[in-house]
Amino acid sequence: MKISKLYMYFLLLFVDYTISAQSNFSGIIEYQSTINGKKLDEYISEKRKNIKDKKLISSLDKVYFYTKPINSKLIFSEGKGLFTVEDKLSVDIHDLGQRILKTSTGGSKEYFYDDKSKIYLIKDCESVDECFIYENAFLKWDLTQESKEINGFLSYKATRSEGKVIAWYSPNIPIGFGPKGEYGLPGLIL
Repeated sequence: MKISKLYMYFLLLFVDYTISAQSNFSGIIEYQSTINGKKLDEYISEKRKNIKDKKLISSLDKVYFYTKPINSKLIFSEGKGLFTVEDKLSVDIHDLGQRILKTSTGGSKEYFYDDKSKIYLIKDCESVDECFIYENAFLKWDLTQESKEINGFLSYKATRSEGKVIAWYSPNIPIGFGPKGEYGLPGLIL
């Protein structure tokens, strides 16, 4: 239900000008998640007119028409990364659309990556008034040759979970991380 717009601010600090090692890169990637345009069109043209319950229409309208973008950030350096959803825009607990979008973007969880040690963790403080840290399971990707350009970078399509999860990654940025705990591809997930 979301689509991510990517803003890249690279502070590419090359300790050594070898692109082969992730440890040579440092930077910040900012993602912006919004309602997917195709889903919005589908709702307007098909689903909305078939719903009989006016309260449900009102709730769904709030989700589809009034949800503001959610910003998130991936900070990486020396083969390590941390993905978080920015909390600057405090989400009104009564705003259903914002709550759904924030949850689908990653919520209050933090995702930690360490390629050198092969440690991928999730810190979850949302569940039961306590924080838990647990491993992010190994992600098995199917790589394809399908490509497109995203923000000036040649990107390739990868899927997992029987095609339910789709990621576009760029081998030109050799950081195997991405948003919301996604990792393990031969390039940054855009």
